[in-house]
Amino acid sequence: GEAEESEEESASSSSAVPDDEKKVRILTGTGIDIHATDQGEIDAAVKDAAAKAKDAAMCSLGGADDAGGGDIRVDSLYPILREELREANPTVVLTQNLCGVCAPSTDEVKTALGVGGRKSARSEEKEEEEEDSNDDDGGGGDDGVRVVSLEPESLEDVADTFVTVAEACGVPDRGEELKRSFLSDLDRLGRTVEEARRRRRDDDHENHAPPPPRVLLLEWLDPPYDGGHWIPAMIERAGCIPSLVHRSTVVGFPRSWDSAKSKQITWADVRASDPDVVLVASCGFDLRRNARDARGAADELAQLRAAREGRVYACDGDMYFARPGPKLAAGAAIVARCAFDDEDEDEGEGEGGVIDAVAGLGNVPRE
Repeated sequence: GEAEESEEESASSSSAVPDDEKKVRILTGTGIDIHATDQGEIDAAVKDAAAKAKDAAMCSLGGADDAGGGDIRVDSLYPILREELREANPTVVLTQNLCGVCAPSTDEVKTALGVGGRKSARSEEKEEEEEDSNDDDGGGGDDGVRVVSLEPESLEDVADTFVTVAEACGVPDRGEELKRSFLSDLDRLGRTVEEARRRRRDDDHENHAPPPPRVLLLEWLDPPYDGGHWIPAMIERAGCIPSLVHRSTVVGFPRSWDSAKSKQITWADVRASDPDVVLVASCGFDLRRNARDARGAADELAQLRAAREGRVYACDGDMYFARPGPKLAAGAAIVARCAFDDEDEDEGEGEGGVIDAVAGLGNVPRE
């Protein structure tokens, strides 16, 4: 993956680990067995842990008087295996503070390492010299460890993190090249879809192009969550429109979103949005698990026009949508592949449709 240059790598236990990455040492645990637990139970467990953490924080701020006189502690969703982390003896640790239910927070990582307080990637860039002499030179046997918190919210932010990681690992040129390649792939996808649709319109002698497909990506099913952060931008890059834009600052397509977090919605919201295409890409789950869970939500999905028209698709949400890395470009291509499937069915004579054009880019997974 993109973290190969770090001294030690770790993987969140909530994420699938591809075969070619199984050499990565797991440095976190979890009390939730995602393979034996359905989405509703996982959601309840996560919310319960978050509520306990919030209550503990409020008690701590209020100066709670407990018998021991110490801090109130709440078990983390992803406890860090501290001894294993210390044995790894990293010089660079990549963590995140974007999502409290995806992986350990920056503060948890720094506490485990015995280094200073939280500093985000953005503040590190602005205060790098100060950080080098303070936070990153923490004591307790961990002198010299640098903790880099990645907190991207948009596709452009994701691209910037490639540079942040590369600079932290001493290979800045690699980060700049990956950033250029990633953004170029996204731009090329948009142009490819637009040109293929224009050719199709010209071949059919149509005066007006059909409207772009309206796509809804579900990051969770029980309860339903829409796609947040960079997901609406991925849908746009694929030549489509996010069907459910819950932002209060909507000014119209394109860019009718503001990289806000994924939001819990209702099935009534989903039905009201009437998407042309639905992608089930639950966070942390692979293709097989999302296909299984989509079947489990069949009663709700069946009420959608998209389902009646056979336009509900399961995707590998963990690999191509949830992880803020280079494979988001392939995820955007997957959106296009699914969204224009119906439009290309009757293509007939000519140069082919969007699907053929997108396949020609070479970055659409076979699955």
